[in-house]
Amino acid sequence: IATKADLEELKANLPYKVYEKRVEENPNQPVERITIVCMGHEPDLKASLESELSKYKLDIEIVDILRDKANLQLKREAEAASKKTEEERKLAEDAAREAKRVREETERRAAEDERRHEREVAEAKKAKEEAPKMTMASEDLRISGSFESNRGRLPMPVAGNYRIVSHFGQYNVDGLKNVRLDNKGINILGSPGAVVRSIYDGEVSAVFSLGGTTGVMVRHGSYISVYCNLGSVSVRKGQKVSTRQALGTVGRDNILQFQLRRERSKLNPESWLGR
Repeated sequence: IATKADLEELKANLPYKVYEKRVEENPNQPVERITIVCMGHEPDLKASLESELSKYKLDIEIVDILRDKANLQLKREAEAASKKTEEERKLAEDAAREAKRVREETERRAAEDERRHEREVAEAKKAKEEAPKMTMASEDLRISGSFESNRGRLPMPVAGNYRIVSHFGQYNVDGLKNVRLDNKGINILGSPGAVVRSIYDGEVSAVFSLGGTTGVMVRHGSYISVYCNLGSVSVRKGQKVSTRQALGTVGRDNILQFQLRRERSKLNPESWLGR
């Protein structure tokens, strides 16, 4: 327990100016604790004071204002730096999330563009593949319509003089009782070496051999004309031909076996040919 006198001795021996404020007016009031507040200018001021005051048997607290203020400033700066670092971290995380969102959105749009491009390419390819079919179907329709409109006016498939020696359908064979034959077309007798010609515009769909003779098929839209028993052929498969264009010549017996069909249905050529 220190007294007022002890404080006076303490103040007299300190190398620093000591400020004292007491609430109690009694100079002999015992003092149990002394707090010394100093404004040090040296880093080790507090330690130096503690060493000098150790000889006094007092409970002495030394407060270094500058040191505490500096520590407080450092603490505040550290807290501000931590706060700034946290804000920067949050900003960085937000930026990373935004970058991820933009990247995912870009990838999604790129994937959609790629799928759309693939669909467009597939559709274009399909349209390109179907275009010839559509064109052919349209052309066939046009030719078929024109072909039908010329029914009864189509040219004879044999040039020059001719004679129909066998008609379309079933007929009796002369000299043979109860024998009937079925002619799928008509037989036309022409002059030796007579030219066999197309009855209408079309495309050669086949050139074939049958029983030692040669035949030609020409498609006119949905109609097909067939020329059998040819001695020679002057066209090839896939070739476009026009009305009255030469397809070849009659065979050795000078007879052309001529058929007319609409797809698989057999037609009577005499109803379509002009005389």
